[in-house]
Amino acid sequence: MSLELSNIFEKSRFSLMDVDELKHDRLHSMPDDIFEDIFDLLNASLHPSVLAITLYDLDTQWIYGNLQGNTSLDLPIKTFCAEVIESNKEGVLTSLSGSELKDTSESLYALRFNGILLIDHEGFVIGVLTIVDSDENSLRSEDTKLIVKVAKIIERRFTIYSANSELEFSKIELKDSLLQLEQSSKKLEESNLQIKATLRKNNALIRNLASRNRELDQFSYIVSHDLKEPIRTVTEMVKILKEEQGDHDRETAEIFNFIIDATSRMNALIEHLLDYAKLGKSGSYELINMHELLAQVLQDLNTAINEKKATITFGKLSSVRGNKIEIKQLLQNLVSNCIKFSKKNVPPRIHIEQKEEKEWWVVSIRDNGIGIEDDQKENIFNMFSRSHMDYEGHGIGLAYCKKIVEHHNGEIFVADNPSGGSIFTFRIDKEL
Repeated sequence: MSLELSNIFEKSRFSLMDVDELKHDRLHSMPDDIFEDIFDLLNASLHPSVLAITLYDLDTQWIYGNLQGNTSLDLPIKTFCAEVIESNKEGVLTSLSGSELKDTSESLYALRFNGILLIDHEGFVIGVLTIVDSDENSLRSEDTKLIVKVAKIIERRFTIYSANSELEFSKIELKDSLLQLEQSSKKLEESNLQIKATLRKNNALIRNLASRNRELDQFSYIVSHDLKEPIRTVTEMVKILKEEQGDHDRETAEIFNFIIDATSRMNALIEHLLDYAKLGKSGSYELINMHELLAQVLQDLNTAINEKKATITFGKLSSVRGNKIEIKQLLQNLVSNCIKFSKKNVPPRIHIEQKEEKEWWVVSIRDNGIGIEDDQKENIFNMFSRSHMDYEGHGIGLAYCKKIVEHHNGEIFVADNPSGGSIFTFRIDKEL
């Protein structure tokens, strides 16, 4: 095949692309001499001035050409191919004189352009076979038949090489896919190793936690027996001494009463510590009717409510999942605190609200009490932390609340009530 046509096509409106630049179309696998025998056949049979096979693939063009005669002609091949494609005549030769082509110089009027569509096996136009000669040398019927047959040969050859190209491309894609699969397998293996390592660490942490829990249970046993027993002994001995002493010495009786009260407080503190240690031991959750649960809490606090003449209101309460005993203790501690830490001679007003967020159930308890200083708001939930020393208590109640909320994957905090007092808010996980 001769590529001398490039000297002409570079001047015309028809660009010639190099085969090496076509990396992704179905033409790049064709060898340069694929149509050489066809050119030889047509040249020997027709003796044309110019032969050109123009193949189109998507937005690219690949030209096979053979030029004979005057190489200085500026042939409007692109314009002629467009005319042939627009005619849409499959298997029929389109013949136009140079004067019939648009924007053609008068020097080409004596030429005749003959072309036939090239159609692939799917019925799509893939190009045009063009034969250019002088207008005087009209094609005979046998010449036309030959051109039609040659066009079919070109179409079949194109289909074969196109299929081979697609096959090679599929092989490349398969190779890339296998490489990606191999890389993914390596990453998966690495991830599995990381998961196994993480599981080993987690199992070690679980064993450590179980060991700590056993130690805590042992500590609780020691506290409940070894510490409480001496306190009971001291209390009973003091009571005996008090009875023997009688009421003759009031100063001694007061000392005995002081010792009894102190040991009672110590015994209560130990009980609270034991209860705190037991929090979270039960992992069972159930659906809790918050309205019914709050009614039980208010019933248990009925004496304190009546003594302080407290008013307690609440909005709509929805059912939540949680540990029923712990949630009841949580509500009871918070409401009890609101009642206890009220202003002198001011009846407590407490309002309870519940709302639903994306991942949480949120409950807020608002009071009109004495409030909490800013520097105490973070520490108030720590064990033995007391913000008001002139009020009775062990500093454990809010620590209870924090541990219960954390057992429900939540958090608790306190803020100022704009109208005076405090707002305690806790939120617990909806998906327990």
